[in-house]
Amino acid sequence: MSAPPGDLGTDASATLTAGQIPQQKEHDSQELSTPLQSPRRQGTKMEAALGLRPTDIDRLGQDIMLRQDLAAPTLYQHGPGYGLASHDPHCLAVHAVLRVANVSFHVNNCDNENMSPTGELPFLRRCNDELVAGLENISAYIGDRRESDGNCVSTDAVADMRAYVNLVACKCGTAVDYELWCEDTNYVGVASKLYGQQRYPWPLSSVLCRMRQHQVRARALGSGVQCTPEHVYTHADSAFTALSAKLNDQPYLFGDTATEVDAVAYAYLAYILHAELPCEKLKPLVQKHGNLVHFCQRFRQAFFADAE
Repeated sequence: MSAPPGDLGTDASATLTAGQIPQQKEHDSQELSTPLQSPRRQGTKMEAALGLRPTDIDRLGQDIMLRQDLAAPTLYQHGPGYGLASHDPHCLAVHAVLRVANVSFHVNNCDNENMSPTGELPFLRRCNDELVAGLENISAYIGDRRESDGNCVSTDAVADMRAYVNLVACKCGTAVDYELWCEDTNYVGVASKLYGQQRYPWPLSSVLCRMRQHQVRARALGSGVQCTPEHVYTHADSAFTALSAKLNDQPYLFGDTATEVDAVAYAYLAYILHAELPCEKLKPLVQKHGNLVHFCQRFRQAFFADAE
């Protein structure tokens, strides 16, 4: 059941090293940017003519920065892990998209899906308390902001990028979920602990995790027999090959500038490369494409250097 917009709980985050399961701790919401304090200075002639003291100007500047800071949306996500900004690839994808779009935002590592209107993280809480959940809706919100700022992308380019985003989210994202939730050793050793035992008492933790596992399996394999686990990994392998061919020797998938496609691709590829699971079927499929590995390193240095 969703929590009221005005009462979205406290922040819980934990810093992980590779292969560790995060332990929940209570913290205040983390902010990606904080107002800078200006050094004491002498007033200008113009300020003196207007009867303004340097402290008045400084206070006005700080007030403007504070208002801009309060107007920034808050991203509610699963906390950091495996050396990444979030131990959850879907949260990492939205986090990366916001950074590429140069959107100022706060981060709340809440680790609580019940706070989301869809029952899943991530979601964005705007300054008017409107909640925007899921990669597709948050991407649309960012696109609306770009249009209002006059930063439009051609229709053909948007369609091309959307096709690649869907390729990554559907093929790679589905395979990532399946590997974590439906491979028995990964479910027992990682998923059931990370998303269940550390958050809820038994037997609720077991029931919720089994429900999530059933949902993931149904999404990946369908309700009938049209898809097998081998097909899931084969489709992911084809997606990695397509991304590698598209990237070629470019810095990013669509040239010299990173886009939403790069952000989403980075999130799933980086998760596959960094998360240490008992059963790793996807990691070798990515590692055989050297340009994808270098792409992840390049993207991380460009957009997440401050998180290291």
